[in-house]
Amino acid sequence: MDEQDTTRLILLSPEVSQEKFREAVYLKILKEADEEAFREYVEGNPKRKALRERIRKIAQLNVKRIIIPEPEKIAERFISTRKTLKPRHSRDAGRIASLIKTLALLNYSHRRMEKEGDGVVIYASEADIDNAFKLWDEISEPQEYNLSPFLLQFFKKVVEPIAKEKLQNNASVLGATKLEICRRFLEIFGRPLNRVVLERDILPALESSGLISIEPHPEDRRKVVVIPTTIKELDEAVTPPPNVTFLQEHVKNLEKLDEKYHDQRYVTFGGGVNLEDDRVHYLKFTGEAKNERTQG
Repeated sequence: MDEQDTTRLILLSPEVSQEKFREAVYLKILKEADEEAFREYVEGNPKRKALRERIRKIAQLNVKRIIIPEPEKIAERFISTRKTLKPRHSRDAGRIASLIKTLALLNYSHRRMEKEGDGVVIYASEADIDNAFKLWDEISEPQEYNLSPFLLQFFKKVVEPIAKEKLQNNASVLGATKLEICRRFLEIFGRPLNRVVLERDILPALESSGLISIEPHPEDRRKVVVIPTTIKELDEAVTPPPNVTFLQEHVKNLEKLDEKYHDQRYVTFGGGVNLEDDRVHYLKFTGEAKNERTQG
């Protein structure tokens, strides 16, 4: 999905907890055992009956408007929790306002209401604002990365721990291979991970979000390693600083050769390397170049 399209949606994913699976199995068996008894059980649930009755009364209210008091404070609260504002945040702010209005509507009987024509106006309370921000905080992190909650959970529970463990153990290959990711997924979620789904859907989405970098395997170029960009120490280990000592020694040798071949721009030593260019490039690298190129 295009990045701009994802900002128009709230990305959600089904819960994958063991508790949910147990409840689903329990309800399925109840339904298959006696459908009539199951229907009575569902219809007779007090919370379900109360929600249905509340929705029916809301439809009869004929709500004209829902007003959020002191919108400046809500805007400041939203902005203060973000280091840098992005274009998508204007849409996210609108979603928080919608959550506030939804909560005020569901709790209309405990909210200030005023008559307006043949309908009513409802005023949101401070509790609606606080609860809306709590709800948003539960799903806001994956939205920032344009990911579903499951993909962010996959990154934090599977990819990132493998990389941290390898870093702590000083492994020769940093980052996670696809095989290691599949094995860890099986351990945590109790089911195998389809390699096609991993390569086609999961890794491209994580790479697009900026959470991972996919690099060639240092020992086997036919493979790749998945490196989290969230671990600073890992980034330093994967990308070591340049070996300045080696460069300095190399330039000394170049200068000696330059004296010998001062009247030649190109020499055949080392397979036709342009020694003058090498020397100038190094001086630029160290910040010491002034005007070293020989006029030729």
